[in-house]
Amino acid sequence: MLADIRYWENDATNKHYTIAHFNVWNAEMLMGVIDAAEEAKSPVIISFGTGFVGNTSFEDFSHMMVSMARKATVPVITHWDHGRSMEIIHNAWTHGMNSLMRDASAFDFEENIRLTKEAVDFFHPLGIPVEAELGHVGNETVYEEALAGYHYTDPDQAAEFVERTGCDSLAVAIGNQHGVYTSEPQLNFEVVKRVRDAVSVPLVLNRPGN
Repeated sequence: MLADIRYWENDATNKHYTIAHFNVWNAEMLMGVIDAAEEAKSPVIISFGTGFVGNTSFEDFSHMMVSMARKATVPVITHWDHGRSMEIIHNAWTHGMNSLMRDASAFDFEENIRLTKEAVDFFHPLGIPVEAELGHVGNETVYEEALAGYHYTDPDQAAEFVERTGCDSLAVAIGNQHGVYTSEPQLNFEVVKRVRDAVSVPLVLNRPGN
């Protein structure tokens, strides 16, 4: 069944469990993820993003994502991951994604707030939740190099960010990175705890391990 991410993220937060989120860009991956979720009787997030456009036509693939989500026997959220512009996430919404990420984490704090709030103000009246990111999750090939210039999410900034933007969930940077880890991840769970205590919205963790 096609599900509302807000309900399930809040349920997960209140009951202390996590919801798995998988990037998919072909039919085999999509069917595999949904089959696994059904076997586990678990809600799941399936997502697409700009980085996969070269592999698959999103306009065509989105119809398959939404159709299979509706037919699934477990709650399935269709999500656009790391939307770098309003144009991109608006296109994702028009093609059936019922959850959107406006990722402006590469910008400074005030610009991140402005761009995120722009998305929230546009999509909330349409009933669409918006995920944001604060702190910078690296994507370097060498993990040690990623950590050298790492920007952890600041708990005090996180509280202000959530209040001013009205975002529905917040992706945090705690030593995680995109891509493949070349050594053991060094995740700072103290940062997670402090951010969790500072904000009222569910937290998102991008790629905590291989």
